[in-house]
Amino acid sequence: MVGTILKIKTTIPPGSSGILPRPDIQEALEQNLLSKQGFFRQLTLISAPAGYGKTTLIRSWLEQHLEQVAWLTLDPDDNERTRFWVYLISALQTQKPILGAGPLSLLQDSAGPDPSADSFLIPLLNDLLDLENPLFLVLDDYHLIDNPQIHNDLVFFLENLPPEVHLIVASRSDPPWPLARWRARRKMEEVRQEQLRFSPDETRQLFQNLDLPALSADQFQVVLSKTEGWITGLQLLSLSLSRAADPGAFIETFAASHRSVFYFLSEEVFDREPREIQEFLLITSLLPRFSVSLCNAVTGRKDSSALVAELQEKNLFIIPLDEEGYWFRYHHLFAEFLARKLKTAPALLPAELHHKASTWFQNNNLPQEAIDHALAAGDQERAAFILNKDYEKIAGAEDPGLRSRLLNRLSPDLIKKHPRLIAQKVLFQLVQKGQKEARQWLNLFGDFSCQSPNEKKELDGLRAAVEAYYHIYTQNYSGAREMADKALKLLPSPSIYWRMSALVFSGDLRLLEGSPREALPFYQEAHRENLKRDNLYLSLSTGAKLTNVFNILGQPDAARELIQQNLEEAREKGLSRMPRVGAFWALQGELLREQGHLEEADRCLERSLAISRPEKPSWAWNLLFKIALLFSRGCYQEALSACRKLEETHQEVSLPRFIINPGLIWQARLFLQQGQKKKARQVLTRLGIKAEQALLPGMEWGYLCLARLMVSDNCSGAELREFLGSLEKKASQGEQKGLFLEIILLKTILEDRKGNSPGADQLFNQALAVGLEGGFFQTFIDQGEPLKPVLIRRIDCSPQAEGEKRQLELARKILSILSPRELTTPAKKSQSPVSSFLVEDLTTRELDILRLINRGLSNQDIAQKLFLSPNTVKWYNSNIFGKLGVNSRTQAVVEARRLNLIPSD
Repeated sequence: MVGTILKIKTTIPPGSSGILPRPDIQEALEQNLLSKQGFFRQLTLISAPAGYGKTTLIRSWLEQHLEQVAWLTLDPDDNERTRFWVYLISALQTQKPILGAGPLSLLQDSAGPDPSADSFLIPLLNDLLDLENPLFLVLDDYHLIDNPQIHNDLVFFLENLPPEVHLIVASRSDPPWPLARWRARRKMEEVRQEQLRFSPDETRQLFQNLDLPALSADQFQVVLSKTEGWITGLQLLSLSLSRAADPGAFIETFAASHRSVFYFLSEEVFDREPREIQEFLLITSLLPRFSVSLCNAVTGRKDSSALVAELQEKNLFIIPLDEEGYWFRYHHLFAEFLARKLKTAPALLPAELHHKASTWFQNNNLPQEAIDHALAAGDQERAAFILNKDYEKIAGAEDPGLRSRLLNRLSPDLIKKHPRLIAQKVLFQLVQKGQKEARQWLNLFGDFSCQSPNEKKELDGLRAAVEAYYHIYTQNYSGAREMADKALKLLPSPSIYWRMSALVFSGDLRLLEGSPREALPFYQEAHRENLKRDNLYLSLSTGAKLTNVFNILGQPDAARELIQQNLEEAREKGLSRMPRVGAFWALQGELLREQGHLEEADRCLERSLAISRPEKPSWAWNLLFKIALLFSRGCYQEALSACRKLEETHQEVSLPRFIINPGLIWQARLFLQQGQKKKARQVLTRLGIKAEQALLPGMEWGYLCLARLMVSDNCSGAELREFLGSLEKKASQGEQKGLFLEIILLKTILEDRKGNSPGADQLFNQALAVGLEGGFFQTFIDQGEPLKPVLIRRIDCSPQAEGEKRQLELARKILSILSPRELTTPAKKSQSPVSSFLVEDLTTRELDILRLINRGLSNQDIAQKLFLSPNTVKWYNSNIFGKLGVNSRTQAVVEARRLNLIPSD
């Protein structure tokens, strides 16, 4: 018999003014819940770990229905069956005092065995059927109930619950009820951890409401990462944060070891579990992710499947990592709490557990994690062996810093035992330390003996690939070509990573020799191989190289398409902040600069530099495009400062010559532009660039700068003509379109200075044709004042053929920037407005989008119609605006109609 009822257990908990509303969850719970005839479904289950705001959510949700709520807060003593039902009926009577009076009397007066379920549940259910108004019955903390009889009673109760009653259950674990059946019959709604966790916006709002110190973006990200939306964790953190002398330092150190979090997890979660579960939690806590099979291997058990299922049912801060329910992890703070507890469990040896985990991961073809656990176990020998054996697989991981991190954790003596590790160490040393250190590692290849001819062949191919890159780095292009060709002949097809590297090196050296057309097929083959492997990191590398070649070859549409594809894929895979992605923003900035869109180019380049900053060589390469932009904007001092930054970076990390040399060439041109010819000549001499010697490969832009210097010295004789002729031939053979155009423009200016107007005009027409073909515009502008006389003569000519008309329009657009006043009469200007000329033709896709814009479709509508993302449509819009010389959709339609690109009706 149950004594006096403790009324606090059947009292609705008070609300709080400081609680954040959860309108999305509440709206979902209200949806299709109640009609005039009663409730559509019988159960709402709110199941989540401790501290996720289950009770608070229910209280907020029912705020508008308090006169219809019966509430019971359970405790461990309620596992006695009679007591449970006496309290539940007492809770119902808070809404209607006579409800369940008969069953309650039966339960309270029973002195013998528990009455049968039928004897009190059927009368109770009949009483509920007579309710005049809908009633919400809340059972809070149901996870404290483990009596099978009570569980069975409630299944019967729920299966027969009249539509006038809706049961709401809050629990840290799932009750042992037929939930799958009820889901299928739509008898229930669920709210779980994923829905309850605070979003970033809700977290930000919580901190604002509590008037906490302002956090930086990085500090706020630490908060999100640590707490993962766990409400109690956020509340405990905010309480400590409000008292912290240094909030930033506190956030960096906040973890499960913090006293308030530790006590909460210990008392409310861990200590409540049986010893078997506690030990399982401690052992598996050292696994960043785990599966049933892995748990069996590490714990030595055979029933991990049942234990993992139990952890899920109990919502013990376990998070599934896939739809199939194969991989799991613990909430970050809970994992840190368990790791701290593991250190105080002397019977459990972490090193032994890590070794078992390493073995399991290796046997399951997951070498990266096998290495991580081997290193955690202190077994560097095993880690080095796995890294060398499975290098191809690890090299294909979409983590650019993985190999470097793993190598840096191994001792040099261990690396020296494995040729693949030595090869990668050479490449890293070149970038991070310099040529001397790389050469020392490269020499170690001679110490290996091979067991078979095939092994010897692979080892020689591996060394040749690394030697090729070393020679590229040191600007020994003939040696690089020899070694790259040798590597491709020797490396077997299974060595995909190193064969791909040899292909890239082959492309690199041909590009650096001034032959981008020869480089193209090597890059294309390497890129195709990376795409086959579906490896975004490696395909980003080859994609950037391909894009750069297309740009040099004067194929802006092909370059633009590759940029868009790679940026889209990086964004979709969450890798848009990877340093390698910065190259695409730099190349996009270069395309925009050449179109004359300098402000947009600047935004792209700033983004590029910000993204690539952690990877110094990539950052330095991207900085070259920023220098070009500063030159085009006339910011010569800023450009020189950027050149000095390059040299400072070189002193820090030893940049390759193919980055340093272009920086020095830009420096020479900037000095020349400012009239400092002596300094310009000194820089060129430092590079070994002289008129009287054969052209050094890969230094064509330096020789063009020397030619400009010769022109400024009024050198215009046979020597200069011969010099420019050799340079023009080199640019033409390698199809370096931008270089070829600048040489033709310099020759144009020279002929005009000599008074040879017909010769100058003929050369300028050739330059205009190259400009139209390759989408060049800013190159003409950068020539400055010397080009104006030729431009003025050109726009006075009457065009005959269609090609001449387009050349004329390009000339007019160039002159409109260099000298707007030189355009003849207003009548002529109205006949051929500057904006009527297209620097580049619109692609087929851009025309499709333009026609849909003309029909009034939004970006979203266009995206759906063409199976593109809205961001891709915006990207195309930007290109269309640039080519039409407009700034909006409306202007684009007007201009396109005027040019007869789209119908005018």
